Amino acid sequence: MKINFSGCLITLIFSISLFACSDHRLGSSLSPVRLRLKTTNDGTTLTTYGYDSQNRPISITRNNVESTILYGDPKHIYTTTEPEVNHIFYVTPSLTIPGQGEIIIYPPVLNTNFTATRYEYSQAFKIYYPAPLRNFLYAFDGSGRLISYSDRSNNTSDINVYNYTYSDDNITNEQAGLSAGHGGVYNYIYTYDDKVNPFYDLWDPQVNPRLQFSRNNTTSISVQGQATITYTYEYNQQGLPTKRTGTQNGIQISVLTFTYESF
Repeated sequence: MKINFSGCLITLIFSISLFACSDHRLGSSLSPVRLRLKTTNDGTTLTTYGYDSQNRPISITRNNVESTILYGDPKHIYTTTEPEVNHIFYVTPSLTIPGQGEIIIYPPVLNTNFTATRYEYSQAFKIYYPAPLRNFLYAFDGSGRLISYSDRSNNTSDINVYNYTYSDDNITNEQAGLSAGHGGVYNYIYTYDDKVNPFYDLWDPQVNPRLQFSRNNTTSISVQGQATITYTYEYNQQGLPTKRTGTQNGIQISVLTFTYESF
């Protein structure tokens, strides 16, 4: 699955994503049902997705804080330099300082290894400050599957690295090297159902890349030294999850609900 920022029309679930023009049709290929992810709610954060006429996400709102997405910037809304006109911009306003915020800039061609960079941003001066806050590195195999993702600051000791192994279209093993706290390397094992995962192919910088690159819904997460987390789902008539419940040691630890809209 290679990342593709061109528009394409999916006849079934959620979005035309930025990650691929895959056909995620549910049921038969002649199904007229076209749904895309509208909201998720975990009881703390309500996330709402808005789309353009090409079915690409153009806004992502979390608890009334709206991030906007611009595909190219010919009017120089976010930058004053020509080389960046064709980049993709993900802009989130500051909660405390009007006209300030953060911006993540993605290169225009994302069908191979690439780096996205997050900066502080000033709307008043149409600039982002030259020292990046964080870099996000994506690496793919020859089939276009994400095999490594890392995020790092300018401080080289502050880096998190994730390496992925697949079974069919799902990431079943994740090796995570984390620098937070005392750091460490962790090996996660995942299992899945056979239904379409609403986050698959959906471009949202705040969604875990493992979810974006796994076609089906996670049913368990195992890591050495911890009790396994299991997930159960309720589905709509199209086979899309409407509710996910997480349990650990027999105790409910999370609930996530999904809503969809037709297009």
